Amino acid sequence: MKRSYTVVAALLVLALFCGMLTFVGKLRKQDDTAAPGQTETVTKNEQDTPKEETPAEPAEKPNEDTTEEPADTPAEPDIPLYPPLAETDPDDPDISRGKENETAVPTSFDPEKPMVALTFDDGPHPTRTQEIVQALNDHNVHATFFVVGNRVPMFPEPFKAVVDGGHEIANHTYSHVSMKEVSADELVKSLQKASDAVVENGGEATKLYRPCNGTVVAEKASSIPYPFILWSLDTNDWKKSNTSDSIYQYVTENVTDGDIILMHDMYEKTAEAVPRILDWLQQNGYQVGSVSELFQTKGVEVQNGVKYFSVSNHG
Repeated sequence: MKRSYTVVAALLVLALFCGMLTFVGKLRKQDDTAAPGQTETVTKNEQDTPKEETPAEPAEKPNEDTTEEPADTPAEPDIPLYPPLAETDPDDPDISRGKENETAVPTSFDPEKPMVALTFDDGPHPTRTQEIVQALNDHNVHATFFVVGNRVPMFPEPFKAVVDGGHEIANHTYSHVSMKEVSADELVKSLQKASDAVVENGGEATKLYRPCNGTVVAEKASSIPYPFILWSLDTNDWKKSNTSDSIYQYVTENVTDGDIILMHDMYEKTAEAVPRILDWLQQNGYQVGSVSELFQTKGVEVQNGVKYFSVSNHG
């Protein structure tokens, strides 16, 4: 009986030993499977470290031999920049607009129709000259400006407006000196200096001279290489008592064919009167031009040293 118990006990011990061996084997397998866990940790650390990325290939690889122009670079014109005039289209709207804006100053006048010349002394003025020039241009007429030479470089823009408008520029000495105040030689030098100032600022050498204050000294007149342009109609716009209305009224009530009208491009009232005077003259059949245009139309040949008050009054 004791032997049977001993055998059973031995079997139990053996079974227990086998079970322990089995358990130990399982533990070893678990230790072997723990290695992937360590690999995962290493892999995660490697993911935290930035890797050098290889850029993806573009969908369409540009042609390396072709340089593309920027979008705002204009293409080369297919036609010449300055085509011959014969190739221009007369119906082109831009050309039509240009024709409408051209200043239609008459190139010839009718000697049988009444005509007068407007003249302006003592300028250029920094504002009034351009206002008067604008009125003349708006009415498509020329006038004569007797400029004081030293004022030309002082006010180049108003002077340029006179030149650009095609108006006649004449001489009123360099510093507004009267013929009776200086010698003939000094007067000639003053006139030459004034003419030089005109040329230096874009005008043409002066051909007409208006004596300051209308003073002509007979003993000196023959030494002056200019015709003397005076006036037949004096608006007296320099007087304080006169207004734009009185200037307008005087001209419209007294003007006659061949008149040379005296004004000054120095006064606001004159600048205000000029457009109204031009309206009236044109509405009443008068042609308006510069002194030279008036004399050429009426057949008057000017001579140096001779006084000219109007077409019919000179000598």
